[in-house]
Amino acid sequence: MLREARKITHKGQNQTTEHKIVLSFMSCELPSDFGLPPARFPTFRTGQLDYAESLVLSPARFPLFNAPCGSGKSLIYWMSSVLLDLRTLILTPQIQLQEQLMRDFGPDAGGDLACVMGQSRYQCDTFHNCEIGAANECPARRASQGQPGRCPYLKAQDVARGSKRVVANTAFWHTQGRIKASPSESGPPPGIGSFDMLVIDEGHKAPEALADFCAIKLVEREIEELLDTSCPSTSRLSVWSQWARQIAPSASLRARKCENPREKLKLLSLSRDLSELSSIEADRGTKWIYQSSDREHSFTPVWATRHAEPLLFQGIQKCILTSATLLPTIWRYLGISESDTEYTDVANT
Repeated sequence: MLREARKITHKGQNQTTEHKIVLSFMSCELPSDFGLPPARFPTFRTGQLDYAESLVLSPARFPLFNAPCGSGKSLIYWMSSVLLDLRTLILTPQIQLQEQLMRDFGPDAGGDLACVMGQSRYQCDTFHNCEIGAANECPARRASQGQPGRCPYLKAQDVARGSKRVVANTAFWHTQGRIKASPSESGPPPGIGSFDMLVIDEGHKAPEALADFCAIKLVEREIEELLDTSCPSTSRLSVWSQWARQIAPSASLRARKCENPREKLKLLSLSRDLSELSSIEADRGTKWIYQSSDREHSFTPVWATRHAEPLLFQGIQKCILTSATLLPTIWRYLGISESDTEYTDVANT
C-alpha cells in the first residue's frame, strides 16, 4: 500500500493542530487495506470511503456526521482513525454497541480495538463488585502491575492504555474527566491515557447523557440513616446548597471511618453528591431543575454545557459526533461554537 506525507490543519478550541494522513485514499480499495478481515468486510458500501475522506479532511474540531441506519458509519469513522493514524476513543451509551464494535474491530476480528467499562461491570474476587472494592481499598487494586490477583478493572485499563483504539461507555469517560478535574490527595488513577481523536457514537444522546451524569440525586432515608440528619423542606436551591455545604464534611469523615463495604460506598457517593450540591448556588451559568417525589430529591441541569469540555471532550482536538438522528444544532447543547463544526448529512438510501 502506498504511503503519503500529506498533512491537514484544523482549528481547535484553543489551538491549531496538524494531522498527517498516513495512507493514500487512492490506494484504499477494500476494507482489507485497513487491516480488516475480508470475511467480515468484503467490500465497501456505496459512499463509505468518500465519507471517511470527508471526515479526515474536515478542518473543524467537531465534524457532525448524520448517517442513517445501514450506512455503515462505524466502518467510516474507523477508517478515518486509521487514515489519520490517531489514537482514538470511541464512546457509546450502550454496552451492546461496545460488544458489537469489539466483534467488528477487536482482536478476534483482526483489529486492535480494546474495550473498557465502568467498575460495576467487573467481578471482584474479594468484594464481588469492583466498584465496592475500589471504595474499600481492595488488596487486588494495591497489587503491583502484572502480579496474580490484580484487579480486573485495572487490567482492562492497562490493556486500553496500551491500545491505539479504545471503545468505552460514556459514563466511564465522564468519570475519568471528573477525576482529572478533581484529583484526590493521592493523585488520580492511571486511567486510559490521552487521545488525539474522539468519536461519539449515538451523538444525539450526548447532551442528555451529560446532563444525567451531572444530576444529583438524594434519598431521604439514606440521609437519615447514614448522616443522622434530615433534608430541607423547600425547593429553593440556595437553601439546599447551604445545607449541603454544612453536612458534606460529616459525610466525608464518616466515609473514612466506615468499615461496612457497601455502606462505605454509599457514604463516598453521598459525600461527592453533597460536595457538588454545595456549589450549585455559585453556578450562575447553569439552570438547575429541582424535583421531589417519594422522599427522593433530584437536581438536574437543563443543559450541562459548562461541563462538556472537562467531562466529555477533555481537550481532544478532533471530536466526531455521529448518529442516525443528529441535528445540525447539536452544538448549542454541548457548549460548542458553531464555527468549530462542520455538518455532513448522508443521503438516506
